[in-house]
Amino acid sequence: MGEQLGRIHRILVTRVYRDKTLLDELRPVEFPALERLYREERPCVRLAGGGCHALRREDLERLWEALPWYLRGFTRLPWLLVYRRVGSVQVYELAGPPDAWAPRVLGFLLRGSVGYRVEKLNYSDVRVLLERYPSLVIVSMRVSL
Repeated sequence: MGEQLGRIHRILVTRVYRDKTLLDELRPVEFPALERLYREERPCVRLAGGGCHALRREDLERLWEALPWYLRGFTRLPWLLVYRRVGSVQVYELAGPPDAWAPRVLGFLLRGSVGYRVEKLNYSDVRVLLERYPSLVIVSMRVSL
């Protein structure tokens, strides 16, 4: 019985490690400015695994038009949201870009004011962002071993 539990434990740890590795490879390694991405012919962001996450032109234009001119220079993309559960509540934490302006930009888009710093998002907030700007948001999860 103990040997079988040990085998099951090894299988589970192997699977969790594989999933963690995959999620880590899908994280962006750069968060370029909106202004730069808006000017690029084929905007994309490099990922840790060596790939590239393509940003749709329509999403960039929609965001450009939604933001006041003074926020465009401070906006870096993509927004990396990390999912976790707290009891029965779904919480998404803003994990990137690592700057002070990202929570304010999201505050403007979701609450209508840069005075709101949105660092933790609920399901409704994430749904709004994914409906408006699907290619500008990366949702991941934190896996611990």
